[in-house]
Formats: sequence, structure tokens, C-alpha cells
Amino acid sequence: MSALVHYEEMRVAVQTCARIDEAADMLDKAAALAAYARQQKDTELDVWMTEIRRRAEIRIGELSRELDRSSGGANPLSTLPTSGKSKADALFDAGISTSTAHRYEELTGGADARGEAAAKRAIEETLARGRAERTPVSAKELRSAIKEAILAELGPAPERRARHWRITNRTPDARVTPLVTATLSASSLQSEHQARARARTVPML
Repeated sequence: MSALVHYEEMRVAVQTCARIDEAADMLDKAAALAAYARQQKDTELDVWMTEIRRRAEIRIGELSRELDRSSGGANPLSTLPTSGKSKADALFDAGISTSTAHRYEELTGGADARGEAAAKRAIEETLARGRAERTPVSAKELRSAIKEAILAELGPAPERRARHWRITNRTPDARVTPLVTATLSASSLQSEHQARARARTVPML
């Protein structure tokens, strides 16, 4: 079987993976074949198998993201109604950590449809360039291309403000301080008057 035929079969197999452990198995096979290709100095096979590895990572991210959607949230402990297995269990069975799954999910472009479309375009363009240049596409290179594409499509992400920190740690308002002081002074004066009144009503023995 030629390398090209093997590549085409594995590419289709990755896209049809319905479970995370299936995609993870394809990832491991592609990684092993890429390593073998490098030992044999087979650049073409190395490029193709590295691409299959990148596609398997993306497919894992897609399936992992779908687990969140099926369970109605991003809670890794939520149980899926279809399989009865939690996301954490599915990842554990595939030998993938939640942090690794999160990195793979970032390759899918996020929840926004425009971001997802931009990520897919960047993926295909980057992998096609790797084949044309006969250079394996690294995970870092692919991630960078996806981020640039999403940034160009959606713009920079909105800055999150530490509202809670500002509220709980802000310095006292200068306009409030005199009012607080006056209130405390009035309260102290009232207490003093009450004490004097009680002293006058105490019967002399």
C-alpha cells in the first residue's frame, strides 16, 4: 500500500471518529508512523502522518466540545444522556487530560460560528502549505495560524475587568469619609447624653 493511499484512508478515518478514544488511537498511530518516517528519512510520509496527527488533535477537540454541548454545559463531571459517561470519564478512557483536551478544543475556533469557520480555513491553508513545502506542520505553527485567523475575523477579545477586586479593595471615597465621621460623632454625643440622663435618674441612697 502506497503512502498516499494510507494517508487518504487515515484522513477519512479521523473525520469519521465518533468517540474520543477512537480519535486518540488514530493520533497515536499517526505519531508512530511519523516517527518511523523520520528514522527512514522519508520526508513525504513524515509530512502526511504529521498532518494526520494534527487532524486527530482537532477531531479530539471537536468531540470534547460536543460532550459539553450534549451535557448542557462545560462541567466535566456532567453525565451525558446518550452514553451515560461523563466527559471526564471519556477523556480518562482515552488517556487524555482535561488540560490537553482544552488545548485541542481551542483548535476548533470556539463557540462562535465565524470563529469556527475562520479556524477551519486556517487549518486547511496551513496544512496545504505544509504539503506543498514538504514540511511537517507543528502544533505551535497550526495554533498560531488559527489564532491569527480568529483575531482577523472577530477582533481582539474583550478585556475582563476585575470588578470584584475593585469593589472590595478600593480606597474609601473622600466624599463618604466626612459623612461617616459626622455620623460617628453624633452617635457618640447621643450616647453621652443618654449616660448623663441615666446618672441623673439614679436615686441617692
